[in-house]
Amino acid sequence: MHEHHEEKITKQEKRRRAHLNSEKRRRENIKGGLDALVELVPYCKNIQESKANILKKTREYIFHLMHLYDKSQMEVKRLNQDNKELRRLLALQVPPQQQTQPENLVYRARS
Repeated sequence: MHEHHEEKITKQEKRRRAHLNSEKRRRENIKGGLDALVELVPYCKNIQESKANILKKTREYIFHLMHLYDKSQMEVKRLNQDNKELRRLLALQVPPQQQTQPENLVYRARS
């Protein structure tokens, strides 16, 4: 009966160690992910931040990038429309003197 008890403890110890190793790998994966975010997010570089602040600043940075993307897409759309209009005007076969005159080009200031 004494041998059976030692075997049981050994099984329990193996399970405990496996759980501890699994937990250690999980923590290392989380830390690695947070370290990668610190490198990618400008607001987190060169300062010590809590995990919660790293995630918050990452979220803010993603929203900032999404806003910049939307803005650039609107600019691309506007430029495509301008390009289409300029091609239409060229198709009207405007005399060459008028094509090169800067005062004949329509330029709209962008903000």
